[in-house]
Amino acid sequence: MGVSSGRRLIGGQDPERELEAFASLRRCVLDSSSAIYMRKSGFLEPLGATLELFTVPGVISETGFTDMPVTLIEPGSPAEAETDAVVVAEATARRLPVITEDRKMMLRLDAADLPFFNSLMMLHLLLLRDRLDPAAHATHFRRLLEVCRYSDRVLAYGEEVLQAVMKFR
Repeated sequence: MGVSSGRRLIGGQDPERELEAFASLRRCVLDSSSAIYMRKSGFLEPLGATLELFTVPGVISETGFTDMPVTLIEPGSPAEAETDAVVVAEATARRLPVITEDRKMMLRLDAADLPFFNSLMMLHLLLLRDRLDPAAHATHFRRLLEVCRYSDRVLAYGEEVLQAVMKFR
């Protein structure tokens, strides 16, 4: 679920606010789990053509994806620091939203008052920005559900956001 800054992880409350966040979204930091889910679902490259994506070396190491459409951030954190902590630290230092599926990271980002989104929200963003047509969106959505287990609550909110996106297409 996408959760905009200052919402304290409540999510699922306001799809219109999600679309407002999408409207200004230009740059994001990408974590490992989301990179894996989006690559396996086939929409990481279209997202990289739509948003300026950043990541840290630990994400490249964890995923093995040396060809991701990202700009590498050289972290100020110690090299041995946990990758998730480095992602949060670098996003915080640059005041950039993060794409993540990890609840612990979401809690850290929320405490830092940074917006974050999951892969499902990024898929909906691609539809909103006409980077995917509805048929391609549906295909990627099916693939995403094959590799990622979202809760019923997250899926319900995703459907609400999708319906709001469809109103603006």
